[in-house]
Amino acid sequence: MIKPQRLIGGNTIGIVSPASSIAKNEIKRMSETLKKKGYKIKIGQHAYEQKSYLAGPDEHRVADINDFFMDDTVDAIFCSRGGYGATRILDKLDYTAIKNNPKIFIGFSDITSIHLAIQKRCGLITFHGPMSNQLCSSYADYNMEYLTKALCSSEPIGQINTANDMPPLQTLSSGTASGKIIGGNLSLITALLATPYEIETKNAILFLEDVSESPYRIDRMLTQLLSSGKLQEVRGIILGEWINCTAKEMGDFTVQDIITDRLLPLNIPILTGLPIGHGRYNITIPEGTKVYMDAGKKIFCIQESALS
Repeated sequence: MIKPQRLIGGNTIGIVSPASSIAKNEIKRMSETLKKKGYKIKIGQHAYEQKSYLAGPDEHRVADINDFFMDDTVDAIFCSRGGYGATRILDKLDYTAIKNNPKIFIGFSDITSIHLAIQKRCGLITFHGPMSNQLCSSYADYNMEYLTKALCSSEPIGQINTANDMPPLQTLSSGTASGKIIGGNLSLITALLATPYEIETKNAILFLEDVSESPYRIDRMLTQLLSSGKLQEVRGIILGEWINCTAKEMGDFTVQDIITDRLLPLNIPILTGLPIGHGRYNITIPEGTKVYMDAGKKIFCIQESALS
């Protein structure tokens, strides 16, 4: 895997909107938060645009990413938000430029598709981590702590500890495993199956999360991953939060029911409740780095630095 340079004070962070549109004041808040940390900010030319549910035309959204990877004055690229639209630009990304100009690239949710595409086409480590609101709210200190560990230090992040007001981690299936970590938003991972950007899971530690999906839809997506053979290839699974994924009718299966039914027969280590995804807390995960998990002891550790 190719490792980007670490972020240091005075570096320039470029902010892009590859998916859905975002209010100007949200990007302003994000910019001010990062400026207080000592970074310069450069806003993508099209970051404020809106075209229906997209942050402008496909050509504009992808242009900002391609331009910032080729811009020597930009040291890292942060996505402003997810939503929908990133899958529409995967065939328009300049993978040669990205591979030849490796930089930190961070985001989550719909941005999962860009992570998977860049990793597959370029072999570049990218970062699944917080975006606008998760960096600017009253609970952002925890998110910023792990963001800083991931992007600014040549040392591995190490063991992940949950925030004080979070429920403890839970063991779904005990055991230990190590491997390269990959994953993200479940709906995006399944959407890319049978495309040139589909996830590679062999011998990996897979992490999953989602938001506002009915349990039956999560059932369908996990079943699709099982049918494709992707889940049978992994060494272990890390499950993040499932925000607003509640049963609509009394007696319907819950997300926990579905996860137990679909994943437990894999007979591999599975750890649940990590601060990953659309909740208040969202740790930064360097995708493509080596990690270790002991599900029985409720340990998840990022063992490899993502930075050169």
